[in-house]
Amino acid sequence: MSKSWKLVVVGFGMVLLAACGGVANPSPEPEPTPAQVLPFFLPTPAPDNTTDPTVETDAAGNVHLVYAKYARGDAFYAFCPDGCKKREAVRVVRLETQGTVDEAMLALDRAGKPHVLLSTYLRVYYAHCTGDCTQASGWQSAVILEHDARYQVSGEAFALDPQDRPRFLMHSYVSPFAQRERETFYVTCDAGCLEPQGWQAHKIEGEQLWQAAQLRYDPQGRPRAAVVASVKGQDGTYVDVAAYAECDTNCTAEGSWKGAGLAPAYANLTAEIPYAVSMSLTAGGAPRVAFLAKQPSGDPALLYFACDRDCTADNWKAVNLLSSKKLDAGLDLALDRQGRPRLVFTANANIGLAYCQVDCAGPAAEWPVVKVEFGSEMKPDQVIPYPNCTVAAWFLRHPSLTIAPDGSPKVAYQALDISGGGNPDPSKPPCEAGADMTFSRFASLAPPR
Repeated sequence: MSKSWKLVVVGFGMVLLAACGGVANPSPEPEPTPAQVLPFFLPTPAPDNTTDPTVETDAAGNVHLVYAKYARGDAFYAFCPDGCKKREAVRVVRLETQGTVDEAMLALDRAGKPHVLLSTYLRVYYAHCTGDCTQASGWQSAVILEHDARYQVSGEAFALDPQDRPRFLMHSYVSPFAQRERETFYVTCDAGCLEPQGWQAHKIEGEQLWQAAQLRYDPQGRPRAAVVASVKGQDGTYVDVAAYAECDTNCTAEGSWKGAGLAPAYANLTAEIPYAVSMSLTAGGAPRVAFLAKQPSGDPALLYFACDRDCTADNWKAVNLLSSKKLDAGLDLALDRQGRPRLVFTANANIGLAYCQVDCAGPAAEWPVVKVEFGSEMKPDQVIPYPNCTVAAWFLRHPSLTIAPDGSPKVAYQALDISGGGNPDPSKPPCEAGADMTFSRFASLAPPR
């Protein structure tokens, strides 16, 4: 990335859009929208805890998902036809790994076939469906990289170029315990992608670490990315900034990617809120970016940025959708067929969808919010495994969004069951709030009007 780029920071003093207060604080309620499909838990071949799902739809409206097993390895691919109108229609295949999957990424090729990238602590797996995707025999998978915990793939850093060739962004492993080199790689495969030697890792940045990346391709086949870049300031310290990066030619060479910093990025690892940045491209290749930003107070804000030309310069427009301490883990941005943005996000352990119809980064932009699901409205679990814990509640987080051909938003997210209580039995250890179980969940909404 260009070393001379400057921040295009949106002013945090902008007026909060009133409709966006609904998800962070359920009073007043977000405007209602009829659900096409009532939310349901995504199945697994045998009972298993699962975590953050990713969802995509193909040109026929079929729903594809991938979600990782919570621990001890493996992930699941799920297929649901015709908009996924009922849980019974979901067909699931186990994708085996050694080691817990940190990131499960999904991309569909031009024929609607799924490609999956699974990143674990020690290695990276690539899987591709060439037959019946609802059967294990229809899949081929392989370890494509053994990195011995030196590198990491984070965010939705996996994509297919217009020729259906797989690519992803990889960075030095981020650890709170040890400082390592700050490097970013563009990893490509043109043929033989089920063999490690078919893949080449190209260092494209030797001073900045790009994490939480989202990789996409414009109509000309040029890579574009939204990332959180670790940028060295004039005082020698590093600041993590949400940024846009692009490359037009010679994209495997260091220094060939240029970019613009947008605003400081927000994370709270103590509260298990990682960096979150998401990007979609219009039909003409113009980037739209949403992310959790860090306000001067240190609190999070939900920002939306748009650029139509020369996007490595100061040509971005932005709106502050929501400034709130209740913003939580995860967000995802998608555009409908008219290029209108739809954004799912988490606030106060609930999932909401904000949408805009016109001039969405302008001063008069309107972003109504509709409810996807509130954790408080889910039926509480009655099986509590911990001593002296008496209550349980659902916490929703890490949403993923795709827009079906009919304009209906399809949303997948993590549902985490947490126990707590008031220690009614003094003869037993006091209750320590903790997770009882975690499942992946799916909901479908009617197209916003």
